[in-house]
Amino acid sequence: MGHRFKALALAAMLCATAVAQAMTLYDNGPVVGTLGGVDISLLSTGSFVTSNPFVPVAGDKLASATVGLWVDRGAKPIGLQWAIGTYAFGSDIGSNAWTLSSLSLVGTSDRYDIWTASFGLSGVVEAGNTYWLTLYDATSSSGRPVLWDIRDRDALTAQQKTPYGLNKTPSNSFVIYGRTPDPVPLPAAAWLLLSGLGALGFIGRRRTH
Repeated sequence: MGHRFKALALAAMLCATAVAQAMTLYDNGPVVGTLGGVDISLLSTGSFVTSNPFVPVAGDKLASATVGLWVDRGAKPIGLQWAIGTYAFGSDIGSNAWTLSSLSLVGTSDRYDIWTASFGLSGVVEAGNTYWLTLYDATSSSGRPVLWDIRDRDALTAQQKTPYGLNKTPSNSFVIYGRTPDPVPLPAAAWLLLSGLGALGFIGRRRTH
């Protein structure tokens, strides 16, 4: 009978781990990797700053963001500065410099490697309000420009400040995560397993009395 209850305990642990994923507060779409990118580099000519609006689906403390970045073939993104504010290029919610360690190569083009990169965030956002994610001063191992992946060329919702002026630019690929765990439903087969184990445990208990 002890084996049945051990199995039940293991199943309970599996249920507990099913809620460990961070909540997605805003998803602006996956990395496209075919439409090019918008410069967010720190170069000798000055800083290129790009800001995208987003409206979170829930209020929460900010945890992290994932973005798509283009760099020269054979190079890697190294770091960037981020800011989140209630207006374009604002930082009233939070800002920081971040060394990129969570990188995944997702594609290549004639001149560029395309990476997904994740970095930590701080600050608190409220559901339904408009905020702006700003990236700038990005660096790469080649010392050449870092581009933020374009999600939609026709959606000129982002803004970019360059040494030459202010421009509207296409929307970029990014996902914002909160600190609250996002419940993940168990597959139907797992629920059947748990139901069967529960029935075995109940029958076993009745036989011992």
